[in-house]
Amino acid sequence: MKTLRIALPALLLLACTTAESPIPPDDTPKVVDLRAAIGSSDVDVVGITISPDTQKRYALDSERGIYEMSDDGTLSLVLALEAFPSADESIQSEFTDIAAMGNNRFALTALNEGYMLDLNANTLLRHFCYLPDDLEDTGVYQMTHSVTFDAETGLIYAQPQTFSELDNRVVASSIGRFAEGNGAEQQWYALPESSFVAGALSVNSDGNLLLGNGPHLSVFDLSTQTMGASLSLRSYGIRDIKGMAIDEAADELLIVDGDSDKLVVLPLSVISEL
Repeated sequence: MKTLRIALPALLLLACTTAESPIPPDDTPKVVDLRAAIGSSDVDVVGITISPDTQKRYALDSERGIYEMSDDGTLSLVLALEAFPSADESIQSEFTDIAAMGNNRFALTALNEGYMLDLNANTLLRHFCYLPDDLEDTGVYQMTHSVTFDAETGLIYAQPQTFSELDNRVVASSIGRFAEGNGAEQQWYALPESSFVAGALSVNSDGNLLLGNGPHLSVFDLSTQTMGASLSLRSYGIRDIKGMAIDEAADELLIVDGDSDKLVVLPLSVISEL
């Protein structure tokens, strides 16, 4: 693997202004109550994703497994967590996010590692290690709550924070890029604020990254390595973005709000100013 250093340079500037997204008269969001859809008062939906080949929508509950979502918001269990195939490497935490990669394959993230779940082959293999080799014995660990797959480029992106094992202090925050085929590490982008953590990540129509942090959305420009202005989704009742997917075909932005355990479906025009 290529080297990721703890002393990460500040390659981007965070905008200091935050726009508030008002609700246009005809843009009342569609809302799915995930507790009702799953049938429990205690759910932990940490990711929403759309398969690039079938356009099927999937959700991941960290304690239950993977669900397929119908157009009306009904959730059907595809694979329960206890039915997952045995992993080739020990999984050190609950899964934190999911990204559909087509052909019944899913990228899943947990502490330090990214896995590939292949439903056709019934395998769960470590696919990309977002904790680089040169950091494994240096007293740090990494956790990401967001992963996405860009089918156009065949690239996987994750946004981990680096922590000290000594006192669990946050050391750095960054974005990693990995190859689809073998999970090889390709590039790291350092974020200037170690406290920044994306609860969700998607690739927009320009090929840049859309990051959800609390109620805010920001675009990270991969070519200039800069973060654009932040957009607040509070007016839509969103407080804690834990999952996100862009459906270009349906012209929709799907947001999982961890505060209310609801899926909020917005028109893509909401992010047109970003």
